Amino acid sequence: TIYQSASLPPDRSQFVRAIRVKVLCQILPFVACLLIGCGQEPQQEDLRPLELQYLRTVVPEALLQYSHLEIAAKEAIHINDEDGEQSLELLLSAEHGPKNRGNRAELSVDFPFTQDDTIRYEWRFMLPVEFSSDAPRNRWWLVAQWHDQPNRDQGETWDGHPERSPSIALSIGEDNETKELMMALNYGVATVRNFGPVPLKRGVWHNVAVVVTWSTTDSGRVAMYLDDMDKALLTADGANMHNSFQHYLKLGMYRHPEIKSRNSIHIRELSIAKTEEP
Repeated sequence: TIYQSASLPPDRSQFVRAIRVKVLCQILPFVACLLIGCGQEPQQEDLRPLELQYLRTVVPEALLQYSHLEIAAKEAIHINDEDGEQSLELLLSAEHGPKNRGNRAELSVDFPFTQDDTIRYEWRFMLPVEFSSDAPRNRWWLVAQWHDQPNRDQGETWDGHPERSPSIALSIGEDNETKELMMALNYGVATVRNFGPVPLKRGVWHNVAVVVTWSTTDSGRVAMYLDDMDKALLTADGANMHNSFQHYLKLGMYRHPEIKSRNSIHIRELSIAKTEEP
């Protein structure tokens, strides 16, 4: 096998078994707490414009109302301009400390949908040439994840909400022989299954699309595209919702708490929309 199957960590709980892929703010503290599902109210509402300034680098205007940041230090987020095209850089480093009990630098988008909708999530990302992996241990390291949340339509809150692993995630690791970065698709509700991995290149902008038909039943499915948008590289089917309320996207980096290296990911051109494609 090319990686070792294990559960992914719940996003709001203590960490569980690591996923090992073998070939594979304070932006300001109070702004970070605006994240959907963090269970906290913003401490200073007038800082929303600052958060939006960063988000607009990646997120189109129509999605801003659903979008927030979850950053542990103001030094962990930068807007870069490369050849006239902007991107958002999210950085993880040991000196930044945890955020919401996690080693993370993420943006979230709580895009609304109902069960049986098919949603296409697409964005571009780049891992720098100097990006160091967690090889040879390859402990879990996520660059995208989709999480359940309380059903607001039924008056539920985070108080007492079960702590669960993401039903869909993209994880990265390194081939211990070739030193090539790899990405895997992690999928499932009761049991997390791993698909792939597929190779990535340091210093290269990759275009990724994840098309999900959301369901609590076996009618759920996912297709992942990388660079070639005409052919899905990885697919899976089965239930992908822990409950019947919309699951939200978290994009950036979220990794094992004992990984201490300094790493960044660059993101641009996020789009999310309902689609009729299978």
